[in-house]
Amino acid sequence: MFQNAITMPVFQKAVQQYLANRSFLTATPEHLYTALQAEVNAAGITLPADVATIFNIWTKEPGYEVINIHTYEKEHILIHVCA
Repeated sequence: MFQNAITMPVFQKAVQQYLANRSFLTATPEHLYTALQAEVNAAGITLPADVATIFNIWTKEPGYEVINIHTYEKEHILIHVCA
């Protein structure tokens, strides 16, 4: 789902970097968030919060979030998180 917010090419590049940098090493979720944030920044994508904050809503908060992602004209993305 997150790849829709940052585009599939940016998501794939971030995951490739993450895997290349962490191969044969231990990893934490923060390592993935750092790789994603670096590619988001490089692509000039603006998110409502940094990647770690967005993911921590899903991974550290009890319960589950309802997330609606709307794409307008392939350039504007609206992310709405409901607790």
